[in-house]
Amino acid sequence: MFKFIRSLISDSTWLKLVLFDEWVNFKFGPQLNWLFRLDDEFGEKGVTLSEVFGRNKHHCNLCRIFCLGLHAMDEHHCSNAVKNAENEKEGGS
Repeated sequence: MFKFIRSLISDSTWLKLVLFDEWVNFKFGPQLNWLFRLDDEFGEKGVTLSEVFGRNKHHCNLCRIFCLGLHAMDEHHCSNAVKNAENEKEGGS
């Protein structure tokens, strides 16, 4: 389903959506940390919400719920977000 939805969105629009996702994480980090009961996990610049959910899904029930919802649309979405971020960091070093 995700691949179908993604195919309907232009690359520039997709990039804007990812940048918006990163902006929400950065701008509302303290509020998200409070809401999800996490210690400074949200709020890092250039990190998507899915990556934060994926890193914390084993000890954050709300993160796990979000990942399950995203998984229904895009298999292993949160895990892939974490892997992609790790690969980018390794490639950028």
